[in-house]
Amino acid sequence: MKLLIVSTGIQTQPAIHGGAVETLIDMLIEYNEEHHICDISLYALYAEKAEEISKKYYNTKVKYIKRNFVINKAYINNLIPTTLVGAIYINKVIKELQKLDEYDMIVVENEFKYGKKLKKVIQRKNLILHLHNDYINKNVKEVQKKIECYGNILVVS
Repeated sequence: MKLLIVSTGIQTQPAIHGGAVETLIDMLIEYNEEHHICDISLYALYAEKAEEISKKYYNTKVKYIKRNFVINKAYINNLIPTTLVGAIYINKVIKELQKLDEYDMIVVENEFKYGKKLKKVIQRKNLILHLHNDYINKNVKEVQKKIECYGNILVVS
């Protein structure tokens, strides 16, 4: 099986700067390296050290997205919101993707808003949301429209 994981784009993979979502992805990758259940492609935020560490993987290919220097500096200094940084990231991921139909499943990690953009280029049944936080609740405006692009939603309990 060929699996594509789209990380949040906030932290890098491997989780050299921490992050609960990123650590969980690392655990999945390490398990898959040991047992080779599937071939994984992973989109993640670029960091030189992370890229060097990822070269040890045989069953996972990490595809890095570089953040513009100005955007990165503004984000670090809290001058632009995470939502804008995420929108820039997912637009770059979509631009990089060659053939989405080559993947049996695409898993979006914790950023349910990415689904609307991915929906335009992938079949709904193959798009899975792996939700780590309570972003989908009655207080989210038009929540049903925002999640209907996913074939399934997996949650961390």
